[in-house]
Amino acid sequence: MKLFKKAIAELIGTFVLVAFSCGTACALNAWGGNTLDLAAKDVAIALAFGLSLIAMAYSVGNVSGCHINPAVSFGVLIYNYLQPKKKRNFSFVEFLVYVVMQVAGAFLGVLALLAIFGANCGFAANQASEVLTSQGSNYLLVAFGVEAVLTCVFVFTIIGVTSQEKYQKCSGLIIGLTLVLVHIIGIPLTGTSVNPARSLAPAVFAMIFGGNIEPMNELWVFIAGPLLGALVAAFLYWIISYSKKKEVVAEKAAPVAQPVEKKEEAKPVEAKKEPAKKAAPKAKKVEEAKPVAKKLEINRVSFDKKLSKADSDLKKKYQSIKAELEAYGIKSRVSFEGDTFRLHKVAYAFITIRGKSLKVYYKLNPKKYAQSPIPVKDESSKKKYVEIPAVIKVKSDLSAKRAVMLVDDTMKEAGIQRIVAIEKTK
Repeated sequence: MKLFKKAIAELIGTFVLVAFSCGTACALNAWGGNTLDLAAKDVAIALAFGLSLIAMAYSVGNVSGCHINPAVSFGVLIYNYLQPKKKRNFSFVEFLVYVVMQVAGAFLGVLALLAIFGANCGFAANQASEVLTSQGSNYLLVAFGVEAVLTCVFVFTIIGVTSQEKYQKCSGLIIGLTLVLVHIIGIPLTGTSVNPARSLAPAVFAMIFGGNIEPMNELWVFIAGPLLGALVAAFLYWIISYSKKKEVVAEKAAPVAQPVEKKEEAKPVEAKKEPAKKAAPKAKKVEEAKPVAKKLEINRVSFDKKLSKADSDLKKKYQSIKAELEAYGIKSRVSFEGDTFRLHKVAYAFITIRGKSLKVYYKLNPKKYAQSPIPVKDESSKKKYVEIPAVIKVKSDLSAKRAVMLVDDTMKEAGIQRIVAIEKTK
């Protein structure tokens, strides 16, 4: 069902991209104009492509990732398979489904252009321009190189932005503006494809309905060029990100150990209370330690107190997540920091309160949710969360539902069945 939803999202996204962007090109080309007008039209067309992508990125992006481009899907697939198995989240089957639906969406988009503008609109089919054809018989190879380079820049940006959590909120805007950039420079040369589906559908319609066979003759340029560019982009980003990760691990190794030692040193305050009864001289040290302990108590509030002071809505969310965990036979144990849920000494979840929201940690791999609409963060860099690195912030009703879904995912991965289900079968 998930893949079906992703497929529909890709179909809709590609349809909008082709219908609105190529439609803008058809409308402006029908307008005519002088050289200055042509420059303005190129910028308008470039903006149409970029804005269409931004619109889809923030609408269907949370469902399918908004590839709406076979070259992008190919680049993501290659980069995905360069990662360790645990971090892979885009399969070859998904890639095939994406490409089929992207091509279908492109044909539906061009069909809309046929209905609006008629058979002689040109459908914004890609061809090498006079700038390239005037250079000699090798102009198609030059066009191939242009498409490969433009697509490489575009896909390189997409992989770079989507692989960094801090850019997730503005990733759609960045990618859309990058598409505007490559169109501004590419339109006067090849019309800018960087998208095999966007080139295939207009070329077929231009041949069948417009009688123009030239786009079909040059179609290989606009399929092979983008695919090669996407392949190079995936390898380039993998190379630079691989070396970067090594440096990050080295930098984080020292700082992580220091805070842990400090926390352990704070505990002997209680241990010094016992000797105070036996020997009078040590009483002063105990008295000196008491103010420190009091300060710690003032600054830190226990989980129980935070929960008792929380509003009824937050308490309900906590109880719903707790009930879901206990339905699998997972036992709750409340500590000063929060509520830990274990089974056979293995921690599967941990709930704490931060401000006016819950933070729920799970025994899950956060990387599996990189392309998911569920905003899961990675806390594996902190030693105490190594076993339960996937964390979600629960504040709204939607985030509470997602938190319950993650409980089910955790139990499914651990192979633990719901107790209620076992009783029903009996």
